[in-house]
Amino acid sequence: MEKILPACPVETTLMLISDRWKVLIIRDLLDGTKRFGELKKSIGSISQKVLTSNLREMEADGLVNRKVYAEVPPRVEYTLTDTGCSLKPILDAMVDWGMEYKRKLKKEKIEKKRNREIRRDRLGQQITAVSMRSELCRYRNIQFSQYPVFAISGYEIGKLSQKDKKSSNALEAPPGL
Repeated sequence: MEKILPACPVETTLMLISDRWKVLIIRDLLDGTKRFGELKKSIGSISQKVLTSNLREMEADGLVNRKVYAEVPPRVEYTLTDTGCSLKPILDAMVDWGMEYKRKLKKEKIEKKRNREIRRDRLGQQITAVSMRSELCRYRNIQFSQYPVFAISGYEIGKLSQKDKKSSNALEAPPGL
């Protein structure tokens, strides 16, 4: 029975490699011929049944060659066909996209962290953790180097009323300092 392929080329490609295990199998076979055990070990958490099933489907689709050696114990090796090797640019594009996505997430995380550390006064001027610490040290009349940086939530240093200064726990040093 012949497989009926979809009209859309993207859908055809996805039909052949849409399973996550198939992409990982192709990734590992791009390095060269591998035995079944090597594939299972390099892929990780795949079961023997699922790996066997995926390799059979890929062999039927013409992506993988299977070579059986008449030995005891039996030895089976898998290699990508030319059609399977032609998927390398697709996997390379996936690698590039994945690395760019990771860089973007890391950059956003750093930016988010940086934005949390920056506070603004009423005029929109930036007050960093260091300037908040220096203002607090001036208020408490202690040396700048003796006081650790900590968040002062909801208050603008230097603009608190006397009542706020007395009642604010935010201006108190953490216990043990």
